[in-house]
Amino acid sequence: MRELSLSQGWLLKVRNHSLSLAEDLADDQGWLPASVPGIAHDALWQAGLIPSPYESPSLPKLTPSFEQDFIYRLRFSVPEPLRNGPLRLRCEGLDTFAEIWLNGHKLAQTDNMFCEHYLPCADKLREGEQELVIVFSSALRAGKDRQKRYGVRKVWNGDPSRVYVRKAQHHFGWDFGPPLLSSGPWRPIVLDGRSVRLLELRCPLTVSEDLSEATLTLHPVLHGDLPDIEVLTVTLRVLDPQGQEIFSDTDSLPGTGGQLWRSLVIKSPQLWWPVGHGPQPLYRCELTVHHEGEVLEQKTLRLGARRVQLQQDFVQNSDGESFYFLVNNRPIFCGGANWIPPELSLPRIARDQVATLLDEAIAAHMTMLRVWGGGIYESDDFYDLCDEKGLLVFQDFAFACGLYPGHRAFADSVAEEARQAIVRLRHHPSLVIWAGNNEDYAIARSNNLYDGPRSDIPAPAAPDEPVCFDGRTIYEETLREVCGACDPERSYWPGSPYGRQSSDPNDREDGDRHIWEVWHSPQRDYQDYDALCGRFVSEFGMQGVPSLATLTKGLGFPPDGISVISGLNKGDGGPERIQHYIDRNLPAPSDLATYIYATQLVQAESLAHGIRAFRRAFGHDLMRGCGGALVWQLDDCWPGVSWSILEHYSADMAKAGRPVRRKASHYSIRRELAPLHLGAAWQTEGRFAVWLCHSGASALRPEQPRLRICGLSPSGERLFSEERPLSQPFHENGVTELGAQSLPDAKLIVLCELLDGPNRMAKTVLWPQPLKDLGLTDPEVLLEEHETPDPLVRRVRITVTRPAKALWLSAGEDAVFSDNLLDLLPGEVAEITVKDPALSPIRVMGLHSLAALHPR
Repeated sequence: MRELSLSQGWLLKVRNHSLSLAEDLADDQGWLPASVPGIAHDALWQAGLIPSPYESPSLPKLTPSFEQDFIYRLRFSVPEPLRNGPLRLRCEGLDTFAEIWLNGHKLAQTDNMFCEHYLPCADKLREGEQELVIVFSSALRAGKDRQKRYGVRKVWNGDPSRVYVRKAQHHFGWDFGPPLLSSGPWRPIVLDGRSVRLLELRCPLTVSEDLSEATLTLHPVLHGDLPDIEVLTVTLRVLDPQGQEIFSDTDSLPGTGGQLWRSLVIKSPQLWWPVGHGPQPLYRCELTVHHEGEVLEQKTLRLGARRVQLQQDFVQNSDGESFYFLVNNRPIFCGGANWIPPELSLPRIARDQVATLLDEAIAAHMTMLRVWGGGIYESDDFYDLCDEKGLLVFQDFAFACGLYPGHRAFADSVAEEARQAIVRLRHHPSLVIWAGNNEDYAIARSNNLYDGPRSDIPAPAAPDEPVCFDGRTIYEETLREVCGACDPERSYWPGSPYGRQSSDPNDREDGDRHIWEVWHSPQRDYQDYDALCGRFVSEFGMQGVPSLATLTKGLGFPPDGISVISGLNKGDGGPERIQHYIDRNLPAPSDLATYIYATQLVQAESLAHGIRAFRRAFGHDLMRGCGGALVWQLDDCWPGVSWSILEHYSADMAKAGRPVRRKASHYSIRRELAPLHLGAAWQTEGRFAVWLCHSGASALRPEQPRLRICGLSPSGERLFSEERPLSQPFHENGVTELGAQSLPDAKLIVLCELLDGPNRMAKTVLWPQPLKDLGLTDPEVLLEEHETPDPLVRRVRITVTRPAKALWLSAGEDAVFSDNLLDLLPGEVAEITVKDPALSPIRVMGLHSLAALHPR
């Protein structure tokens, strides 16, 4: 292949505007080595010129650099074979405002970090050494300049000028992390001397309604720079998941390129399933282009045969529509989380880091991740891994929490951005829906600028007119048209949240919903999640403070108290909101260690209440209610205080083979999303409901199911026990209601067990609410440790003499527990393993630890 990677030998400097560009380039002062792909702030940090962007106290020192411009320079030689033909500079991602110069000739000026650029440059070469210069201008300054021209627009989070800039919006600062307004070539730069380029390879694989066959259409589009009389030999091959060839065809095109169409029918296709519902077999489509015996172009795509439908039917006994996914005709409850870029510095993200985080989602029995609109269109690695692991992807376009402009030039830039993203990603079986934005309809509605889906889209306002919601043209026209042209097989949804019936984009009966009445105003109790449920809950969350090790990383020093960590919380009123939910639910913590535990317990309980309610609302058959529940958020981009259920897992940690640090909520979510789950919830004082959730191909079906319910006092005395066979029809991939129960005493702890013969298939413990009124005493936890063949792994047997709520086990900072945050009752035995390179003593904390601080 005729390509030269331009990744080595780059230098960088801060642009000196007192000099002309030529004078600045000639000035030998201030140049630093730079990585490409990379960003300027990484180079400055590595050179010791700025403090770490990952430490909260650094922000005031970093802020002035956000308005600086930077020069990247590379001097290189062009191999002789590349000089004899067409030559283009391929810039796969420039962040964001850039001028590209080759040997003093300006090749282009860019303003969208999400777009790839092919820049002809053969006529700009000179003899000997070449000089490539890229001048990056401050995105913050450019945004403010546009804001002066077009007006200030409403946003939630970050500087309002960001809506004029096609840059990852969280770079301007968000409630989960600090700003890092850097610039640079964040994706590779290549000198491309190929005389033939594949413009796109379209290969939709559609599965018939009865799943008996799949039709694969192959449509390559090639551009050639050879004479028309030259002949290109194009070979297309398809291999099944076992690597056996099932199709091969060779054809010819003229040297200038062209298009081919081929179609084949695959009988009894090997179906691709979401994780937990079946395997993830992947077919391979291979394209090779030869000319006179030389390979000029190659491409391989992996495809999954699956039938996906977004089901939107009117719901019985309701005015609204359903919103859930059918995969291979099977209704799927999409339990999962929202995904944000796992690093502040995007070029630092590594494949093994992403793979480990995705494995953590699967370990929590998650089925779907939503790639949030304030971030980026993720790397090929991310989607490849989701294909392999069976994680469904709900993909936002890159807009979030703002009133974006609808000007024609802006919309045209977005159209090209979207076209490139769709063409790159549309073959992935994991990707099931495109969504136009995150919360843009909601912010417009909150400012009385949106009257519903049937209202007219306003024209862009003049500079002297009030701002309007003219950005609707992007979501309802531009993106819809691009999706329709480039990916008609996949659902498009104008926003998240959004409804196609109601004037309220966050309506409970219509479309998808973000539930922030818990946490944000009016700070509803998390016990109220069942009353807030929507058709598909694409966001809900609660903050939790990470471990001491992560806090120390984020501060740059070990914290000595609660107040010092407030700078790590970028959420509006974050520490106060955390305290509100602690006060409502738990005894007050006394120090940093118990405070961390209390925040993580509140987060775990909150998310468990939410998932429990939303999963129950999935219903069954024609009674589908809630189609999914996506926690905000799975991962973190820095070691701060946020809504993540995993602490910041850096690329450096992944490279060193260190494990992810899980917050307590990871374990509570895993229990709530188990394939076979027994749920229970209070209805009124002394009365509760019980139900059974089933999902996935792996969920066992009880043969002779029985329900046993026991009531215990806070001291552990069993005051009643009853057992009965279950006669209700069992609903696969749905919910089986098991009826309501009454208690002789409303303050009892309730143990519910699903039995099948002598085996306990599922368990849940229903605790009186709020937990602070339980009055638990020391449960007398007994830990028995046993060696295993692995010297770093211990098996732990845990028992209690009195009820224990939320036992949290900890050891070394890299310890990994197979289970944690345990509810344990007298007579039960919990057996878990812990892998700990430090072999540290195991420590135990529980709700009783907080209660002991406030004896009655």
